[in-house]
Order: sequence, then C-alpha cells, then structure tokens
Amino acid sequence: MASIDSKASLLWISRGLEILWLVTIVSVPLAFFKGSEVLSLPFPFIELPKIALLRTLVGLMAILFLIEWGIKSRIPHIPLVPSAGPRGQLNRMKSWLGSHPANWVTLMVMVFLASIISSTVLSERLLLSVWGEIPGRDGTAAYTLIIYVLFFLLLVTHIKTRAQISRLMAGIIVMGVLVSGYGVLQHFGQDFFDINKGPESLRITSTIGNAVLAGSLILITTMVTLISAGINLRESIKTRRFWGKLGLWSLALAVQLLGLIFTFSRGPWVGLIVGVISLLLLTAIFVNRQTVAKYTLMLLAAGVFVLITVSIPYQPKLQQSPEDAIGYDPLLQDIAGRFVSIGTEGTTGTLGIRFRIWRDSSQLILHRPWFEFDDQTMFFARPIIGYGPDLFRSTFLLESRPVGPNLGIGTNQAHNYFLHNGVELGILGMVASLGMFIAIFLAGGYQLFRESRRYCLAPKLLLVGLLSAFAGRFVEQMVGVASVSDLTIFWALLAVFVALPAVIKSRDDSTNMLSRPIPSRNRSDSVRRKEPNTSKALISSLWRPAAIVFLVAGISILTWQKTINYARASMEITNLNELYRRGDFRAGEERLQRAIELAPDVYPYRNLLAEVYTAFYLAGGQTSGGPQRECTLQAGNVPYDLCLARKAQAMNLLGQAQRPLDNRAVFALISTTLSLASLTGDPELLGDAAKLYQRLGKMMPHDLQSRVMLAAVHIEAGQPQEAFPPLVEALAISGNTEHRATVLTLRGIALQRMGLQDRNLQERSLEDFDEAIRINPQHALAFFHRAVALTVLGRDLEADQDVIQVEQLDTPTVDGAILRQIIQGIKGNR
Repeated sequence: MASIDSKASLLWISRGLEILWLVTIVSVPLAFFKGSEVLSLPFPFIELPKIALLRTLVGLMAILFLIEWGIKSRIPHIPLVPSAGPRGQLNRMKSWLGSHPANWVTLMVMVFLASIISSTVLSERLLLSVWGEIPGRDGTAAYTLIIYVLFFLLLVTHIKTRAQISRLMAGIIVMGVLVSGYGVLQHFGQDFFDINKGPESLRITSTIGNAVLAGSLILITTMVTLISAGINLRESIKTRRFWGKLGLWSLALAVQLLGLIFTFSRGPWVGLIVGVISLLLLTAIFVNRQTVAKYTLMLLAAGVFVLITVSIPYQPKLQQSPEDAIGYDPLLQDIAGRFVSIGTEGTTGTLGIRFRIWRDSSQLILHRPWFEFDDQTMFFARPIIGYGPDLFRSTFLLESRPVGPNLGIGTNQAHNYFLHNGVELGILGMVASLGMFIAIFLAGGYQLFRESRRYCLAPKLLLVGLLSAFAGRFVEQMVGVASVSDLTIFWALLAVFVALPAVIKSRDDSTNMLSRPIPSRNRSDSVRRKEPNTSKALISSLWRPAAIVFLVAGISILTWQKTINYARASMEITNLNELYRRGDFRAGEERLQRAIELAPDVYPYRNLLAEVYTAFYLAGGQTSGGPQRECTLQAGNVPYDLCLARKAQAMNLLGQAQRPLDNRAVFALISTTLSLASLTGDPELLGDAAKLYQRLGKMMPHDLQSRVMLAAVHIEAGQPQEAFPPLVEALAISGNTEHRATVLTLRGIALQRMGLQDRNLQERSLEDFDEAIRINPQHALAFFHRAVALTVLGRDLEADQDVIQVEQLDTPTVDGAILRQIIQGIKGNR
C-alpha cells in the first residue's frame, strides 16, 4: 500500500513539475509591468516581473524536486552506487561520457556552473556578483545564472516521453505567436499596454521591452515552429487535411516572421537565415526530400502572407497626429536599407559601435585593469575566473574609449555572448559557453551520422531542427544580447536536446521512471530494519527529512526576500511619474520609502527619493500633496530648502555607498552636492564635489566629461590653477574632435581667472578662445569670454562684435546683457 501511495505521489509531482516548466516557458516572456521609466532613471519594469517569475517558478520546481527526493530512496534517475575512490570516480565519469555524446553537453553545463561559482566566490565584489548590480533586474547575477542551470537540470532529469517534449514545444510556439502578434499590433499603432516608448518606438519591442531582445526570442520560437510543423505535417500533399494544417502552420509562422521583421534587428534576421538554410540542408541529407518540399511550401505560404502585410500602409505611433506626419519610405525599402547599411555601418553605425565594444571587451579580458582607488585581489587568476558576474558595466568603463566625435560608450553588455562571459566569468566561463555549442554540434553530428538510421521520422526531424535552431542562435549571439526571455527558452531547448537520446530509446511513450517498480531493498536492508532502533539508526533515518525541511525553508525565504520583494517594491512606484506630474511629491516620497523598506539594496530607489526631495525644493512648498513633513518641522531654524537639499544629498550618499563602482551613483551624488554647495556657499562641499569628479576620472580613465566637470568645479571654487591637470588630460582625450572647443574654452577661462588685469594671461586665454571658436563657430561661451579678454587688451571694436555674436546665439546659459555689464565694468576700471 505504501508503495502504491509513493508511486501516486511521484506521479503527481512529475505532473506538477511539467505544469511549472510550461508556465515558465509561456509566462516569463509575456510578463511585464506597465511603465518604462521613473523620473530621470530608466527602470526595468519590463524585466522585473520576468526575473521574478523565473526565479519563483524554478524555486517551486526545486521544492517539488526535494519532496520527490524525500519520497524516493535515492535521487531520481541516478543509480545508487557504493562510494569509490578518485580512480573509480574517474572511470565512472569516462563511462558516463562514453555512454552517449549528449552527455558532453551536460559536462560543459557543469563546467559553466563551476565557472559561475568560482568567479562569484572570488569576485572583486561578492555581494554585487551574487545579487546583481541592480538586484532583481535582468542581468548576469550569479543567482540568476544558477537558476538557468537549475532549470536545465530539472528538465533534463524529468523529460522522459515524447509527449512531454511535444507539450514543451507547443508552449514555446503559443508564446512565440503571442509575443510576435502583439509586436505586429504595435507596428500598426495598436500598443494597448503602452509598452513601446521613446525614439526606438519605430521598432517593435512587444512584451520584451527591447527590439534586439525581442528579435532574439522570436528567432528561437520561429525555428521551433518550423521544427514542429515538419514533424506534424505527416499527411500526403494530395489530401485536404494536409493543406488545412499547412495553412494553420503557415499562419503561425507568418505572424512570427512579421514580428521578427518589425524588430528591424539584423542579428536575428541573419540567425534565422542560417537556421532555415541549416534545417533545409540537414533535412535533405539525413531525412528526405519530401519533408524539404513541405518546409518549402510552408515558407512560401508564410512569405506570401508576410509580403501582403508589409505592403499595408502604416503610421508609426510617434507620428499619429496629422501635424507630425512626415514621409516614410515603404517598409520593404526600409528593410532592404537595414541590410545594405551593414557595410557602411562598420565604422559609423551600430555595427561600428559593436566593433568598439568588442575591442574594449577584449582588452578587459587580456589586461584585466582595475580601479586605482581600490586594491585588486587575485590579479594572476583574473584571466581565468574573470571579474565576477554582473561586473561588466563597471569594469567596461575602464577601457571604453572615445572614437571620432563620440564620447566613450557605457553599456552593460558586450553584444557578444562569449566575450561577455569572458569578461565576467573569465576564460573558464568563455570556454564553457563556447563548449556548450561545440558539444551540441558534435553530439548532434554523431547522432546523425552514426545513429540516425535507427531513428524514426519524428525524432530525426526534431534532432535536425534543434541543431538548426542552435546554429541560428550561435550566429545571432555573436552580435546579440542574451536576456531572461530568450535564455529561458534556450535552456529549455538545451534540456530537450540532452534528454532526446533517452526518449528515443524508449519504445513506449508511457515508459518512464514512474511506471517502474521502486527497487526493493536487499536482504541485508530487511535485516537492518529489524535491528534495534539505535541512536545511529535514528540519525540515519532523520537526516533526509531534516535536510529537505531546511532546504525548502531556505529556498522559500530566499525567493521571498530576493525575488518577490523586488517585484513588490517596483509595483510601489509604477505610477510615480503620474504623481510627479500632479505635484504630489509627498505621495511619491511615501511610495519610495516603502520600496526602500522592501528592497533596501536597490540603490536607484534612493536616487529617486533624492529627486523627489529636489522637486520639493524647486516647488517651494507649492505642491498638491503639501510640503515635505520633516523639513517643515525641522528644529534649529534650518531653512526648508536647505533641509531638502541635505536630505537629497544624504540619500545619494547612501546610494553611492551601496554601489561605489557605479558611475551613475557618483553622478547623482555630485549633482546634489553641488546643489547644496550653491545654497550654503560652503567651499568644502565644492571640494567634496571635486573629489567625486576625481574618483569618476579613475573609474573612467578615458572619459572626457569627468575631467571637464572637475576643471569647472575648481574654477568655480576659485582655484583656477587646480583646473589645469584635468584639462591637460581632457585635451589628450578629446583629440581633434569638436569637444576640444569646450576644453580650450575652460582653459581660457582658468587663465582669465588667474589674473583679470594681467595682459599676458589675457593674451594666452585669447589664443584658446580663438581656437575654440575656429573648431566650433557656435560656441557662445567662447565668444563671451573672448569679448572679456579683448576688452582687457583694449580691442573694444572686436569685443563689441563678440557681444553681438553672443546676443545672436541667444543661449540659455550665456547672457548678452550680463556680458555688456562686465565689459562696462572693465572699461570703468581702466
């Protein structure tokens, strides 16, 4: 009776696991919170629910697995063997690897997992690598990476039948059609959830939130649709049933092709072409030509539907009002232009930017630089273990260099999956991620050449299709970005690939571990059960339930604290922009304080709260929700605006302390420090701002802006001589670009401030102003100060011309009336 109950429990657990992985596959790419930014900070409302769902659902799967482990007398599907020495373990490993090439893929996954763990444990910033730069968002935090591997392992150990694989692929197709379908609606201006915003809104993002990431996902789902169609179109071409099914499959394929086209992402386009060509070639060689003909018919039917749809006139959402209407090239011409521009963008466009990112990422891998103000640990091991998960963005700024008129690039992705892993996880992680693809192609090739004759049509088509899908994914990831949506589907398909040989060998889909009798214990076990219940036997019988309870509690607490609370915190501020527009800053402050309580390690919440305090100050108490409470009750006669400025700086100070390597946190702190300095006139605060700019300069050795701003702060603080060192660095960084004009203007101002009545200094400053104006004839600040220098030198007619030029330029930061007053004062002192 107990045996029957155990088998029934295992059956329900198996079904529960399958439901959970199907829900994961369908829901993660579709999930989002409405809203794309909060005040001035881009905030991952699209990413947060996806990560929360993935982590929570995989956590539930892990709990079910632990319960299953508790019911069974051994870990599922792994034979119980006696312990062995190192040589015995090595022999078992060799035997396991030799049993089937698919195990090579699992081995590379284990190496990848080892690289994650070693890189995290030895990370330069342990907590950042564990939880992520911004905890809870999509990224490469160790927590998230381990979740992917755990998801893969749970699927590999529980996919036992072809029916399970069919349902898994059906879930991917349904999700792909929904994601692509919503993207098609976005293209025609029907963005019901108002997801697609900003300058990229001409490219659809669907529920993924980014055109490139949407393309990466749709590439995989399109290939899965092709694979499933080839397996299910078994009828003769002469039958009506075949043409009916062909129409349905072609429609599903066409919707996804349209979604992929409307993303205007060329990497996924190229990846799909590679995948489709691979599918047709491998099917022709290893399957049969009839299936190739069916694929061709389906592609042609879908192509006709696509051509009809792309010929429909459309008005982009940003240009829906008649007064904003502008001429657009036909869509087909736009698509052709995206392909043609690949050659010209090698130096000037997005592809050129990618080349720069790849170059700088390679330098990080080779040289492993670190911040001057911090001690680097394990320098000699860094090439092997990397900096640590999710440290790419911070370390990339150490190598990001300006090219041409552009400043340095700040990015959190290498736009190459393998280079990205090389930076964060080191050579070990890069080799493991490359090794997974190599193992896939080697194992798949071995099965096609050595074992495919024993396969029936459906498994053979599935194997060929998976190899083609991975080929397209490999090409796309050479220039693409991996995100939670496409990575979830990738790891699911990888599990299918590894589990496929065992499924193929099974003669009957109903044959699985659950239908087999639980192995009976041997005689010695029976004798052992009859022995007296000693303390040793009691401990032996209790350790497994105790371990399960401990692990289940740990997973539950971890999921609640480090996943669900992040989602709850983000929901607190989803309408923050609306409150800000209404002037209800008090309600916004309360919401942000609740978000900080739920997620105290998410530093942007503190930066946002600082912005709310600044908004209180700018509004001067005239807000719909009333003034800020604490500052209105401030003791010691502290002015209201000064109290708010101090609170804003304190919030940003806490945020910068949480993420000392994040330049955005430092910029936010500088802004509020300078605001507080302007209110108090405290020179120490200007000194603090200067130190922060110096820190920024060390965080971004090739950054121009930090040097320019540091020089400006020194000039403002009455220390013009201190401005020359950062200006020398800025001139070296700016090269011959238009930014050089700003640097020269600042150097000229510094020379002026060192001695307004010193003719030699004024002549030297005049040279800088002349050169700045030659580089940028619209540089109002250079004209302003050149007019001052010319007046000091007695060249009044030339100075008057510059005054007129300043008045004509009419910039908000340079006032012609103030300039005339300064000139009159200089003339009066002659």
